[in-house]
Amino acid sequence: MEESERRAQLRGLDELLDALEQLNLKDTRSLPDGVRKDLQKVGVELEPGDDITGLIEKVWIQQEKFLGATAPGGEAPGGVPQRGASRAG
Repeated sequence: MEESERRAQLRGLDELLDALEQLNLKDTRSLPDGVRKDLQKVGVELEPGDDITGLIEKVWIQQEKFLGATAPGGEAPGGVPQRGASRAG
């Protein structure tokens, strides 16, 4: 994937995260159709019972696909330890 395309995908995911965070702050219980369609476009599978917090986590998972390799120290981008990674230090 070309760098500019990767950045565009990440930018779109960031915008989706922002929209979901705003909905979460407002205690919204249902997704607006536009957000629902955008989630589906980026490959987030919507399941009955998904809440906003769960959808935010699913978008993070999509972001990790574009962020690539594990960061130094055995952590994925965002500071999440990878399976089997040592946290010795």
